[in-house]
Amino acid sequence: MTDKILYWVTTISSGLALILLIINLTMISGNQSIQGDINQKQMVINTAQTVAVLNKQLSEALYSASVKNNDESLRELLTTQGFTLPTVADKQGASKVAQDTQETKKPAAVNAKKTSKSSEEE
Repeated sequence: MTDKILYWVTTISSGLALILLIINLTMISGNQSIQGDINQKQMVINTAQTVAVLNKQLSEALYSASVKNNDESLRELLTTQGFTLPTVADKQGASKVAQDTQETKKPAAVNAKKTSKSSEEE
C-alpha cells in the first residue's frame, strides 16, 4: 500500500515539476521579448537626445544668420517654428545680437583686451 502511495506522490510531483518548468520557460521567453522592446525604445530615446542637441545648435545658427543677414525667407521660416526675431525696424538690436554672437565665439583673451581698451578710452 505504501508503495502505491509513494508511486503516485512521486508521479504527481514530477508532473507538477514539468508543468512549472514549462511555465518558467514561457515566462523567460516573454521577458526576453519585452526586454528587447525596451532596449529598442531606449535606443530611440538616446538618439533623440543627441539629435535634440544638434537641432538646438542648428536653430541657433539659423537665428544668428537670419538676424545678421536680415534674410526674410529665413526669418519667416523661424517665425513659423516659434522663434521671436527682432523686427526690421530694430536694426540696432539686430546688429548688437550679431555682434554679441561674434564676441562669444572669440577666445576670452580677445574679449578681455577689447573690454580693457574700451575702459581706457573712457
